[in-house]
Amino acid sequence: MSSDFLTSLFKRPDTTPFVSVDIGTSAIKLMTLDTTKERPVLLNVGLTATPAQAISNNSVTRPEQIAASIRAVLEANDIQEKRATIAIPGPAAFTKKITIAYCEPRELETNIRFEAGNYIPHSVDAVHLDYQVLKTNGTATMEVLLVAVKNEIIRSYIAAVEQAGLEPSIADVDYFALENMFEMNYPEEKDKTVALINIGARYSSVSIIQHGESLFSGDVGVGGRLYTDALVETMGMKPVEAERVKSGHTVDGVDANLVHETLDRTTEHIASELHRQLGFFWNAAATDKGIESIFVSGGAARAPGLLDELSARTGMICHLIEPFRSLDRSQNLDEALLDELKLSMGVSVGLATRRFGDKTYAG
Repeated sequence: MSSDFLTSLFKRPDTTPFVSVDIGTSAIKLMTLDTTKERPVLLNVGLTATPAQAISNNSVTRPEQIAASIRAVLEANDIQEKRATIAIPGPAAFTKKITIAYCEPRELETNIRFEAGNYIPHSVDAVHLDYQVLKTNGTATMEVLLVAVKNEIIRSYIAAVEQAGLEPSIADVDYFALENMFEMNYPEEKDKTVALINIGARYSSVSIIQHGESLFSGDVGVGGRLYTDALVETMGMKPVEAERVKSGHTVDGVDANLVHETLDRTTEHIASELHRQLGFFWNAAATDKGIESIFVSGGAARAPGLLDELSARTGMICHLIEPFRSLDRSQNLDEALLDELKLSMGVSVGLATRRFGDKTYAG
């Protein structure tokens, strides 16, 4: 299992579905799964636009607006579950692998807090600290993934979810939620070195996993919003018009050739940055085995030519992730809508699979 960042505020192990809440800069996504069956069952999916300026510097700055949007999605989709799993944006999280002297599970938390002071760039008291034991080397040492997020960032997401009438129960960094989703859907890739790229609105997350272990995760400052910004800057469009054009709609009085040129240049820029940072992240992962495959998700992954451009630059075939690949569907779901939304739901699927007590001690 991939490393997890777990905030367990309530310890009540049961099989009641959770509501996964992924609050992004452009969209808020909700999902529920029934995980009691042999194959998880997708019960409900909902999505709405994130209110303008409600997210800033990886924090929820207008929780009441986010809460109103979440309530609207809950009501529109008749979602009754109350306990929520929350995504924390990767750029807000500090992660580092460390090696410490072997200790028993009962001593681990105390030792981790002591060791963390040597690594994290903030006071231990100013962050929510968590960890995942990756492997033990006999009784000599153990490798641990350390994760820290500032308390005020965690609290901002909790406040929004609570105001929506939900009970925040588990939080996971979006990097790790995406990894969990991938491992569930692509067991045949487990023995490979794989790069996962999730293209968001403002940034793209990159994870490198090998044999089910998270080797490295980081973010790249490019995303789907660049297409909108480029159209606004180059062609003088209003953002609403640019969003329509980006989605393939036509707008009267707009030069179609200039639109294609602008979008193509943006695609080349995004692919170039992803390729450059992917090489940097692979070096940082310190593995002697090259990346064998690339899987891409996120709404902007559908941008015409982006996967082809990224494949040309990396020399590898880039696959679109299928987040619902191993899920059965409730009969009342709209398959056409699911197909439209699926590339944006990778983090949501990973969140929705989380349960109390699923973070294991690898000893």
